[in-house]
Amino acid sequence: MWEYEIIDSDEAEKGGFLRGRLVEQVEAYLNALGAEGWEISI
Repeated sequence: MWEYEIIDSDEAEKGGFLRGRLVEQVEAYLNALGAEGWEISI
């Protein structure tokens, strides 16, 4: 099972689908996708 964690950084860009979302919300979304078998490639 994959589990994703976002490490917040003041230097990270705040754009794209992350804009306006809390870190916890994005982690929950990515973990839901992981539970369905999706993998994130960076």
